[in-house]
Amino acid sequence: PVLKTDTGVFDKIIDTNLKGPLELAKLCYPIMKERGGGSIINISSTAGLTPWQGIGIYSVSKAALIHLSKILAKGARAGGNSRACGLSRVNQNRVERGTLER
Repeated sequence: PVLKTDTGVFDKIIDTNLKGPLELAKLCYPIMKERGGGSIINISSTAGLTPWQGIGIYSVSKAALIHLSKILAKGARAGGNSRACGLSRVNQNRVERGTLER
């Protein structure tokens, strides 16, 4: 149960599934902008859309990743140099894609 989740386990899941993609996007964005384009693809899970029994924090992390991906795509568009592609469903994984172009 979520309320019995060890803080260390929580941190590891959030670090892996949310902080990792954010830190990677921070590193990639300036390079993509300099090169005139590129894509960041974050792979989430249906657990981010509908919580799965017994793995609540994983579901929370994947829901957060879905929203992070949308925010990153909108942020890239706000600069006037990008477009965000639609969603795809691949092997029950949700893919959010934001493409940066000049």
